[in-house]
Amino acid sequence: MKLNLTEPINCVVKKVDAKFLIDNKIKPSVVSATPPPLSSFSLKPSMTNARNQLSLGTCTSFCTISCLEFFHQEDLSEACLIEDTERQYGNCLDDGLALAQTFSVARDVGTTLE
Repeated sequence: MKLNLTEPINCVVKKVDAKFLIDNKIKPSVVSATPPPLSSFSLKPSMTNARNQLSLGTCTSFCTISCLEFFHQEDLSEACLIEDTERQYGNCLDDGLALAQTFSVARDVGTTLE
């Protein structure tokens, strides 16, 4: 499947309560932007390949690790982040996990190399 980043993309966003955002010093913001044409800008050669997690509820952990791998140029463990995030916020199979949750665990607890 080829992804055209100039078209709208549907996604599911899990909401977190205001207390979680305040406790983790996360300032919510709304950003409206159109991505640049693929021919002019692409991080794809530097990014981890997308992986299908089916309905496991782990996509936010894979997304978080992919971002961290890009910036740190290390192969990091998605499984470690999933386990640590589930320990703190519950089973990802039930409702999934929010990006804010996986990023806060990655920041506070860290993760290991793959």
